[in-house]
Amino acid sequence: MINNDESVIQVFARVPQEGKVKTRLIPVLGTVVSTQLYRNLLTGLLERLKHLPEGLQVELWMDSSEALVEEQMQWGEYAFPVFIQEGESLGERMLFSIRSGLQRYKQVILVGSDLPELGVQECVEAVRLLSNWHDLVLGPTFDGGYGLIGVNSCHKELFTNINWSTEKVLSQTLIKAEQLRLSVALLSCLYDIDQAEDLKRFQYLLPII
Repeated sequence: MINNDESVIQVFARVPQEGKVKTRLIPVLGTVVSTQLYRNLLTGLLERLKHLPEGLQVELWMDSSEALVEEQMQWGEYAFPVFIQEGESLGERMLFSIRSGLQRYKQVILVGSDLPELGVQECVEAVRLLSNWHDLVLGPTFDGGYGLIGVNSCHKELFTNINWSTEKVLSQTLIKAEQLRLSVALLSCLYDIDQAEDLKRFQYLLPII
């Protein structure tokens, strides 16, 4: 039996500021288009998550500083509560968000914001796997990382000494999970959009300027 009220989907995102998002694509697309592309990815994900099963909660975790809180109000149309990430490194920020979620829910599924193929099916499957004796669920990406991580307890080791934004992220995380003796489930591999070659598959997401 799966109780959706016990689970939360946390969308880990950046405020779409020019020059601050999709920086590896700026040499190819320029600052304005790269920013709009990221906005399209984020809003597309939020639109898809509006169709999650009843009871499955969604939170939006932004990297905003206090000066940018006002800009976040644009996301209010999705009626998802907005939280602010805390921590210096990516791992620290992810750990903070997950710890916060586990204080309010039994299961936390943290997802990235640049995965055009991620949606309701992957999130529901992660909830199901966590409800069926798995300690850790990962949604791998084709570049060697992951775009989804689901847990029902907090393990700091999963977020420390990881070479973030490299092809080693998934393998290093799996090694940590094995050391912790966690039961791991992997979802189907997903594409994210970080490099110029990724754009060929998802040209329909490019904004028309």
